[in-house]
Amino acid sequence: IWESLFHPPRKLGINDIEGQRVLQIAVILRNLSFEEGNVKLLAANRTCLRFLLLSAHSHFISLRQLGLDTLGNIAAELLLDPVDFKTTHLMFHTVTKCLMSRDRFLKMRGMEILGNLCKAEDNGVLICEYVDQDSYREIICHLTLPDVLLVISTLEVLYMLTEMGDVACTKIAKVEKSIDMLVCLVSMDIQMFGPDALAAVKLIEHPSSSHQMLSEIRPQAIEQVQTQTHVASAPVPLYNIGEKKR
Repeated sequence: IWESLFHPPRKLGINDIEGQRVLQIAVILRNLSFEEGNVKLLAANRTCLRFLLLSAHSHFISLRQLGLDTLGNIAAELLLDPVDFKTTHLMFHTVTKCLMSRDRFLKMRGMEILGNLCKAEDNGVLICEYVDQDSYREIICHLTLPDVLLVISTLEVLYMLTEMGDVACTKIAKVEKSIDMLVCLVSMDIQMFGPDALAAVKLIEHPSSSHQMLSEIRPQAIEQVQTQTHVASAPVPLYNIGEKKR
């Protein structure tokens, strides 16, 4: 009775007019977040941030995905508020919930958001304080999975966390076998993951004799893939890890 009185069930699909409007707003914000000029504006708008956090916790899968996608896009320009702000607590709660989820999509989005938050130096103190040891353990456990995209996402977020200084590095080192796993990955050939694991990865050969690997971590509506060619001083293969498909 309580649930039906205060949380009446909503109509699903196109018949839910209000829900469709909210979904359209989320789509617009997500599309805007791919343009560099819009990212700072979206990240600085606290109303937008609250909307994205609410979307990220929605029971509607499409709205949740759009919210997490947009948060991942703007996180690099997002300056977290002090610890006494609810939005900061909710942001770390969202990241932790994604990391601890059994859903592959949520795990990858959680690591993407966390890694991009690390790009803002002012967030360093909060990240070192609020990302607990269990989260580090969960992240490093992904290195043992035969999933190339999860491994790439894990290495990216670990790299960004190590940029935060001694506190983050110590937490990584405290995870059992973490250093051993990282050392083993140094000499691992990506082909060892097998053809099935590489199905979502494109290897693109360029005339300059350098190579790039594009990991299609996030399927996007736009079909064009933008790549950057890096010329090496020696003829060794280069890998551009974690570039998104636009």
